[in-house]
Amino acid sequence: MSGRLMEGITDGLLGNSLQNLKSLSLSGNQYLSDALLNRFISSAPYLEEFDLSSCSLQFHLGLVKKFYPAGVDINTNASESVLTFYFVMQFLLERAKHIKRLSFSKTLIDGAALKSLSEVKDLMLESLLVHNCDQLTNAGILSLCQHQIYLRKLDIGLCTRVTDQSLVYICDNLINLEHLNIQRCRAVTDLGLAHLQKLHKLKCLNISQCELITKEGIEKGLCSDINYIIEELDINSLNLDHTAVIMVSEKMPNLRSLNISYCFNAVTDTSIQVIFKNQTSLVTLKLSHCDKVSDAGLTGMGKGQDDDDDDDDGPIMSSYNNDNKHPRIHLGSRAEEEIVRDARRKRDVMNMCEKVTTESYNGYSLARIKGLRELDINGCNRITDGCNQLTDKTIEAIRSHCNKLKILDVQGCRNISADVACSIGTPSTLHTVLISKPGPYISDGLKKKTPPPPFLPRLMQKLRLH
Repeated sequence: MSGRLMEGITDGLLGNSLQNLKSLSLSGNQYLSDALLNRFISSAPYLEEFDLSSCSLQFHLGLVKKFYPAGVDINTNASESVLTFYFVMQFLLERAKHIKRLSFSKTLIDGAALKSLSEVKDLMLESLLVHNCDQLTNAGILSLCQHQIYLRKLDIGLCTRVTDQSLVYICDNLINLEHLNIQRCRAVTDLGLAHLQKLHKLKCLNISQCELITKEGIEKGLCSDINYIIEELDINSLNLDHTAVIMVSEKMPNLRSLNISYCFNAVTDTSIQVIFKNQTSLVTLKLSHCDKVSDAGLTGMGKGQDDDDDDDDGPIMSSYNNDNKHPRIHLGSRAEEEIVRDARRKRDVMNMCEKVTTESYNGYSLARIKGLRELDINGCNRITDGCNQLTDKTIEAIRSHCNKLKILDVQGCRNISADVACSIGTPSTLHTVLISKPGPYISDGLKKKTPPPPFLPRLMQKLRLH
């Protein structure tokens, strides 16, 4: 962005020419200065939303003294060289009654700066985004919670200095909060999470990648009773077991979005079946890299076959044993050994499907979630309709039953034939397909490489090849 943008009378942007502008985003602009910012905000007197995320915003008082010596009018002599938080504060002091939403994500805002911002007279924020701000401290959060009690959305994800103390302040004071993101706040534990039960209006919660959070914290903070309010929950990469996912599924019946990716021990065929049973309103479901999910979990086939077993994965498991090893020693490469092993898996799955009767097919399948629009099963290597990955049958089933699907991610599933890949783009609602380039089709342990047909133009408009 040029430093001379909106300078002079020839641009026609004078006075209150942007008086109807409510939201201004200048995020990611490394060349923004106080002078350029002043031209924007002077032309838009009724701004409500202001975004300076990822800008080179300077907070050091030494720079303020250098560019704004004593006696200098900051409004008429705004610096062309630097963007300072001091200038932003002058703007907030003047427009406090109008500003409702601010974003300083990926900047160097610290506890002192947040404290100054929070204490601005007549400022009543509804949304504050300070995502990935490493300098932010508990002191700043405390001041925010004491003065900005009308906040409805707060994002402090990736703020590594945030601890349980901050979360307690938030839960005790921000009772109107509807959206909260504490992603990868690694110092947050079950003790802080337990206080989330005080936020009775919370609709959207992200507690992903918090290594110290366990099932006990989720149970005390979110699942002590049936929670009809929460609609979006992101718990990816947490250290949970399958009983935690089952508990979430049973205690939060109105979920619209659920992300349980990278919960390696929590997402099993049993927990997936409970999700399919209880979460029929889901619009987004993400299971990326959940290695324990198999065909039986997604389809419900085989439920009841192993009811007498007491293993942790429950009765809803594949009828084939993944751990059986051939007694002979393989002399080929590891890749060749994997091809043979996956061929056996496919054979076992086909045998299981042939034995399924109406009486035995009493599980819950993915088709039960009629309104699903986004499904992420990338990296789920035990979904084995084909060799190691998805193939035509699974894709055809998803296409037939998920009529409202908008986004499909099957990256890494290299055994989808070119014919089916071309037909993926036929549903009118599907607008994004993430798929690997169709490779050799593997059947009975043998590669069958046939020339792929030409891709349909309709698919190419939606497809991103990896």
